[in-house]
Amino acid sequence: MSPVKRGFRALCLILWLLTLTLIGFALAPNEVWRRFGDTLAADGRLELMTDALITALRTVSGAAGLIFAAFAVAAIVAPARIIRGSARFREDAGAYPRRLAEDSRSFALSVRSFLRVEDRPLRFALTAAVLIGIALRAALLNRPMQHDESYTVVTWASGSYRYAISDYHLPNNHIFHTIFVWLIYHFIGKTPLLIRFPAFLAGCALIPAAFYLGKKFYGERVGLAAAFLSAFSPFLIDYATNARGYSYFALSAAGLFLLGDVLRRRRNRLVQILIPVAAALSFYTLPMTLYPFGALCVWFALCGLLGKYGGGYRNRLDFWIVLVRFGLATVVLTAALYLPLFRASGLAPMFDNVFVRPLPPSDFPPTIISRAIDFFAVFSDGSGAVLASALLIGAVLTFVFRSDVSTLPEGWGFALWLAPLILIRRPNLWPRTQIYLFPFLYVWGCAGWFGLGGAFLKRMGERARTVCGCVIWIGLIVWAVVAGIHSTQRTFRAAAMISPHEAAIRFVMANEPRMEAVYFAVAPEDDAAVWYYADRWGLEKRLFDRNRPYRTVYVYVNAENAGYEEPRTVAEVVERYGPGAAFLESDSAETVLTPIPGAALVRFSARRRVIEETFGVFPW
Repeated sequence: MSPVKRGFRALCLILWLLTLTLIGFALAPNEVWRRFGDTLAADGRLELMTDALITALRTVSGAAGLIFAAFAVAAIVAPARIIRGSARFREDAGAYPRRLAEDSRSFALSVRSFLRVEDRPLRFALTAAVLIGIALRAALLNRPMQHDESYTVVTWASGSYRYAISDYHLPNNHIFHTIFVWLIYHFIGKTPLLIRFPAFLAGCALIPAAFYLGKKFYGERVGLAAAFLSAFSPFLIDYATNARGYSYFALSAAGLFLLGDVLRRRRNRLVQILIPVAAALSFYTLPMTLYPFGALCVWFALCGLLGKYGGGYRNRLDFWIVLVRFGLATVVLTAALYLPLFRASGLAPMFDNVFVRPLPPSDFPPTIISRAIDFFAVFSDGSGAVLASALLIGAVLTFVFRSDVSTLPEGWGFALWLAPLILIRRPNLWPRTQIYLFPFLYVWGCAGWFGLGGAFLKRMGERARTVCGCVIWIGLIVWAVVAGIHSTQRTFRAAAMISPHEAAIRFVMANEPRMEAVYFAVAPEDDAAVWYYADRWGLEKRLFDRNRPYRTVYVYVNAENAGYEEPRTVAEVVERYGPGAAFLESDSAETVLTPIPGAALVRFSARRRVIEETFGVFPW
């Protein structure tokens, strides 16, 4: 028997063994899985092996078993084809390093050419948009810290690295972004400017990303308009100066479609690596990357179905195989990145938390309408409802008027993916979770109207086209100036704000010689920012620990906190979040600071008798 036939028979045997093993695991009861998992744990008890994890593993095992079964059957039905395919696979694997190097050089040359902007006025305008956008964002880097970003810093970035990558008790932990904040916090500094720097870089990069997204699909002028819209967007500015992962999430969505179009036009091994790496890091920041990445996969599959792909692909199947490769690679890389989290916390914090759990069917319609109104409010902020509506209408027009008929509009990928996903999952779509749509909507909105205008101008004479073109560009310049003035004024107002939470902490530091005898009470909507500024100025966390003796109690209260059904009062904060009225001398209450209208810092003296009875001692 020849070595080839012996190897083929060994391959068939391995395939059938894998098929039977995997299907056996898929059919095995949960108790068998638990016993198997316990044998892997050092203490004989693997707590990670929950019912949810076992269900997921059984599903994966069954799917893999069916795939191997298909290969095994194919090996029996068409052995010659399998042998030729195996030989071709070995040949391709041997030549892969050389071909990867060639594709890397080709990709570098194409990127260099793509990034070049030949038109000098256009290059000047793009530079202006980027610089203005950077200035508007940089001015807000030291503005008062907000609740969610403060919680991220004090909960994960200030602790151990292991805790930062393995705890997910709230989805505030955008782990990939948190890692950068953790590094800055521990090795550089913890001022607002420093810990917001990763989000700032991503937010600034989103401006040229919007330009190149428009250039890639609809031309440089569309990209320029999208860049200016991105530069002036208050929503994008806010999240570029918020120490969370949303700006990177939006940037990665644009980058994935730029890379996806490169791969659509020509097969490239380096891009097949870059897409899953970028997607996995985005998933590691926000699992909601499922929205743009799923849209990319659907769009890519449709391009293959309609034959809208370029060189290097033998047929549709070959094109779809590339999609399957980078899709599976993304799943594997993402699972590997989240492995420390899964081992420490299981799957429930990721897949069954209150923010990803489907809404009840009766609550979904009113909630989705409310969230759509919220999204339109932030989308129109700074540009006005009229322009925002025009952009949304223009986004629809891109399905009709497009410059490159060889390309399927990427909007189809979003429409065909998001609509069924939202209806099936019934998510609570907070506007910040849809931030990735902003650059796309800017591009589509401009492209739709540019396409409609181009079709209209073709029917005019040359002189009329010139006049109309001048009027359009003058109008755009006037809008850019007005929008720039509005954004600048808004930025100056926000930059001039003083943090009431920092003011409260600084007051306590200046007026209390012995901080160990002070207890600080604060309600949940204000606590994270107060914690951050206390840590920022070197105060210990025991300042907020009521299970110890104290002499003075400070209560921070804000009666005008948005999002709460009833105003906060000092008595409510003392009773629900503080030590309780029995621990305080009620007649000693003194309002010592009113940092903003509606907010107050109230000082109490602790009741000595109750403190001594509770803790056995009264501080000095």
